[in-house]
Amino acid sequence: MSSVKRNRYIDGKLLLAYPDNYTVLDIETTGLSPQNDYITEISAIKYRNNRRVDEFSSLVKPELSIPYYITRLTGINDAMVADAPAIDEVILSFMDFLADDIIAGYNVAFDLSFIAENLAGHYAKRLANDYVDVMKLAQNELPFLGRYKQTAVAEYFNIATAGAHRALVDCNICNGCYQKLKELAVADYHLPPKQKELAIVPSFRRLRPLADKKIVLLGSFDGLYLKNL
Repeated sequence: MSSVKRNRYIDGKLLLAYPDNYTVLDIETTGLSPQNDYITEISAIKYRNNRRVDEFSSLVKPELSIPYYITRLTGINDAMVADAPAIDEVILSFMDFLADDIIAGYNVAFDLSFIAENLAGHYAKRLANDYVDVMKLAQNELPFLGRYKQTAVAEYFNIATAGAHRALVDCNICNGCYQKLKELAVADYHLPPKQKELAIVPSFRRLRPLADKKIVLLGSFDGLYLKNL
């Protein structure tokens, strides 16, 4: 969904970094406004040393009927959330799960704005967690890509996107992108052994005009610069 301005209830800082310990967050909502729309699903996956250790996922019953176009996008309908807990209950459970972790997400300002608005509205608390926007990392590491929707970046890395627009699936897609971007950006970093190695898809290989050419680089380079080259 489209980016939003920094929420008035967010105290955490945007980090242009690649932490090893973090929690990936994604939400689904009835619309784009954190003041006027409602969360329908919250999911999060906790990572330690870049490995998945725990997850949180809950549907949320909104205070209005879910618009038809949102159901078409996410697959979440009124019947699915009829018996789901309300946001005041879910947000407490989610914050207990999150604790003081760094949050990672794709275009994460959107997700944080809804979390912060509900945390403030129901409990008069502010969101203090620092956060990483994986979309900004993709823009830094893949300046030639042109399209930065999560599905476009996932396609570049050959990450499956089936089931996208459900929160837990999007968390997994986001972390796949994060890990591949980290491998590009951080010297001597490699994907955790149990994660599947991801290859570049052929459609993007055709966009690399220097492929199969012999290139000679002269001079001295530090480790990070050499890796990026």
